[in-house]
Amino acid sequence: MDFHYADDNVSFYGHSRIALTLRSSHYGFIDCGVTGDSADEATRKWAPLADQADKIVRSFVLDAD
Repeated sequence: MDFHYADDNVSFYGHSRIALTLRSSHYGFIDCGVTGDSADEATRKWAPLADQADKIVRSFVLDAD
């Protein structure tokens, strides 16, 4: 997911991989992401981490009750 956040005080770009697991009344969330001052900077920061972050996010499973 590529994103841009801005308000009156701050502005940044980022890239993130997320996973959300729901099981009954329990949930889990994991986010592997980077931010930068520009979209290009966020992309450069993400490139060396992409494979590892993908493995982490894909392996995320909430433990059974």
